[in-house]
Amino acid sequence: LITARKIAENHKIELTEISVPSDIESIKKYLVFFIHKFKETGKANIECCYPMYHAIPIIKESYVVQGVSGNSFLDSKKAALHYSQSLELSNEYRWMGYKNHAQRDELDGLCAMLNPNLKFVRPFYDKNVFDCLCKFTYDEMTKPHPKACLEYMYRDAFLNEDIKTYVSNYQKGDSGIADAFTILMETDWAKGKSVQSIY
Repeated sequence: LITARKIAENHKIELTEISVPSDIESIKKYLVFFIHKFKETGKANIECCYPMYHAIPIIKESYVVQGVSGNSFLDSKKAALHYSQSLELSNEYRWMGYKNHAQRDELDGLCAMLNPNLKFVRPFYDKNVFDCLCKFTYDEMTKPHPKACLEYMYRDAFLNEDIKTYVSNYQKGDSGIADAFTILMETDWAKGKSVQSIY
């Protein structure tokens, strides 16, 4: 939310803040629904869809532009560890992410149930955008700071040298999404050493 406020202020965008319940009963209710409906057990998908579960019913716009899989194509830690040594390896990792549309399908499913008129637009799954990003090495993506190439593209497109960018991890950043689910480890649902064992 802190990052969203900064972006809205900098770009003069109207921001609608949505309250997402963080109490244990709301999270349990969501988990039962989500896992049963989508047969999903992946930690990232379960947790990242939670805010959207509450946002989708009250969104008034017809389209929502979403950055899903942006980190997979750009600068994730996994990419840095195993695929950053060459452009070929980076693109191998990006292609694996491009083919994995799991979260997209779940969000479309939520839309169909909660707000049928709403459509998600996912730039990183556009083939033209994907092909463009595949021209950049890991270092070009992340130096002098994360997602630098996108910032430069934006500046070139809008001729705005004063643009400010803010980088925040959706799941583990100032949103507190991941932290909200860790409280499950303090309940009778806890099975193993991490919250993933519950899913």
